[in-house]
Amino acid sequence: MKVFVIQWKKLIRYGLFLASAWLIILFCRVSFQAIPVFDSPAANYFEPQKPKGGSLEEMYLDALIASVMPYIDQAVADYYIEHIGYSPNVDPWDIKVIYIKRPNGDRTAYFEMKLEMQPYMGAHNSIGVDQITLSIFSNRVEIDNFKHVKSFPIPSWLR
Repeated sequence: MKVFVIQWKKLIRYGLFLASAWLIILFCRVSFQAIPVFDSPAANYFEPQKPKGGSLEEMYLDALIASVMPYIDQAVADYYIEHIGYSPNVDPWDIKVIYIKRPNGDRTAYFEMKLEMQPYMGAHNSIGVDQITLSIFSNRVEIDNFKHVKSFPIPSWLR
C-alpha cells in the first residue's frame, strides 16, 4: 500500500508539472501574439507584413502603390529597354513593400519607400528581381534608386 501511495504522489507531481508546463507554453504563445511588434512610440518606420485580404490596410497599401505605378513602370522600362531591348510588365499586386519611412516625423508629408518587384514578359515569365526607392512628397514623387538585383533567363519564344 505504501508503494502505491508513493507512486501515486509521483504521478500527481508529474501530472501537475505537465499541466503547469502546458499552461506556461499557452500563456507565452498568447502573450507574444498580443504584443504589437511594429507599433512603437517611434512609428516613423514601418516594415509591413502582408496585410489581411480585404482589410482597410490592404486597400491603403494598394492605393499607395497604384499612385506610384507610373514611376515604377517608367523606371523598369528605362532599365530593361537599355539592357534587353524590351519593356516588361509589373503587376501592382505583386509588388513587395520592403519599408516605408517618414523621416521628418509624424504628420509630415515626406515619405521614403523601398519596393521589390519581379518584372515579367509573356504569361508571367519573370525576367528579374528589381528594387526601387522612391521619395514621396506632397506634390511630387522622385526615384532615388533603381537596383537590378537578379536576372532570370528570358525564354527563347519571348526574344
